[in-house]
Amino acid sequence: MPPVESNKKSRVLFLSNGHGEDAIAVAILKRMKKYYFSSPLKNQKIEFLALPLVGKGDAYDKIGVRKVYQVKELPSGGFALQGLRFFFKDIWHGLLGIIWQQIKVLKTAGKEISLVVSVGDFYPFILAIFFIRKPIIYIGTAISVYMRRFYFPERFFLKYFTKVVICRDESTAEYLSNCGINALFLGNPMMDEMEEDNFTFPFSPVIGFLPSSRPDAYENIMNMLRFIQTLEDCKEKQENLKREKRGDIHYVFSISEFLDASKIKKIVEDEGWRMDVRQGKEREKQSVGKKNKLKATFVYGYFKGVINASSLVIGTTGTGCEQAVGLGKVVFILPGKGPHTSKPRLRFHKKLLGKAIRIIDKQECAGKEVLTLLKDREKLSLLGKIGEKTMGPPGGCKKIARLIYQLISNHEL
Repeated sequence: MPPVESNKKSRVLFLSNGHGEDAIAVAILKRMKKYYFSSPLKNQKIEFLALPLVGKGDAYDKIGVRKVYQVKELPSGGFALQGLRFFFKDIWHGLLGIIWQQIKVLKTAGKEISLVVSVGDFYPFILAIFFIRKPIIYIGTAISVYMRRFYFPERFFLKYFTKVVICRDESTAEYLSNCGINALFLGNPMMDEMEEDNFTFPFSPVIGFLPSSRPDAYENIMNMLRFIQTLEDCKEKQENLKREKRGDIHYVFSISEFLDASKIKKIVEDEGWRMDVRQGKEREKQSVGKKNKLKATFVYGYFKGVINASSLVIGTTGTGCEQAVGLGKVVFILPGKGPHTSKPRLRFHKKLLGKAIRIIDKQECAGKEVLTLLKDREKLSLLGKIGEKTMGPPGGCKKIARLIYQLISNHEL
């Protein structure tokens, strides 16, 4: 008598602890649904669930993945450990209660989960080990030997509690493999979700600005406009000293579609600039800010095109800056007041991305360095290649999706 086929669904839970991690998880899920679970028959046998540990996890909603729990947004935005001030703010706004609720949800959901895909640092991974106790695929987007070697407890957990560790770079995969851990590098998922666009800029050199998509972007734009003034002052001093005229530098801001254009206009005008809004198609909306002879272009909805058009990039920390490095650009980090630009976070990025990153401490000194690098195309190219190698190539999301599919199929989870 042939075995009766079970109608029970396999449930795969994605755990992610940050907005960037949510985006990576969603990128993998989209490819899984497209390439491996597109047929109705296969969809009946699998259900994908998500638990975003930081913020609302809106990215999951866009692809129709059910969230088993939704937390409120905390002041630190998931960076509570970047300073005592941010930690105590989160505590005051209910961090401990949220963690307790997450643990209860994991214990309940864990009874029906077949596989956990943990995306981020060690926090979601540790939660999965202790409160779900099911097979784990760990995608370590925030761990790398470029930052530090792994402690013994970390290596122990990775070796004995994961099916496989997906690393963010080849060096980390090699190091963990030498420690007896099943570790792979399949390409960098961060490099997969940048939409190709047809943005071009007719002049050069261009300095691209990435003010972030978070609420602190508005203050970052203000600081960046002031840095432009510092750059121009440095340029004028150098021209007077050498008695030679340098060409114009063109400043282009990549503005997230999640930001409020009217709010940006007010900030720009409060800084003494005049803002002219050019209306085109919704994604092609551009604004031009002018102050005396200075001009800055604000491009809404584009990202990759602005980076590709730029000789170098000024940004804050975050996924966008890492993607710019992966596209071969030197990035100057302009610290803001948010927790993701705290000193520990800046050190993290410097260790992770090395010579492709410059931290702006004193604006005047950084201005001189920017002007020097703009003239040295050979050095820009060399540093850009270092950044590309550190970040690794795209293609990771599809390969990771295939790996998860194979694990589900082979083990009949």
